[in-house]
Amino acid sequence: MDLFKNLFGKGRGDSSAGKLVDLVRRGKFALDRSDYYEAFSMFEKALELDPTDADAHEGMGKCHMERESYKLALEEFRKVLELNADRPDVHYNIGLIHIRMKQIDDAVKEFHKELEFNPRYGLAHNNLAVAYYMKKDYKSAIKHVDLAKESGCPIDPDFLNSLKKYR
Repeated sequence: MDLFKNLFGKGRGDSSAGKLVDLVRRGKFALDRSDYYEAFSMFEKALELDPTDADAHEGMGKCHMERESYKLALEEFRKVLELNADRPDVHYNIGLIHIRMKQIDDAVKEFHKELEFNPRYGLAHNNLAVAYYMKKDYKSAIKHVDLAKESGCPIDPDFLNSLKKYR
């Protein structure tokens, strides 16, 4: 009976570690469904259990990002990096926030950090191309849009057209 209880019953998720894992999992699932209110609630509860959980901070950052609360999102993503510096996806999200805040130099730095970990990440190359275009560095924009295309990343046709005159 104890084995059954531990595998399927009340005993399995009763530990705070088990609850934490479940809350983070449920928060990620809510994010996938674009249910940001539910996701925020799950990540908030997870952080009450363990304020040092990097996954919960990352989820909170994504919630804030979707709500366009960019400063709060940056705070959460920076906490993730303090807790676990080996999270390249966080650099990508920070880069997106900087683009949205028109902090283009900071966006370029973050996308490059992402690409140090994953040099063939097409979305990072695409967004880096956009950032360089915004800086009027068309040569770098073309280089990164080509790398994005090579990786199979779909590129906005209007963006490609805007780069034609600089080739």
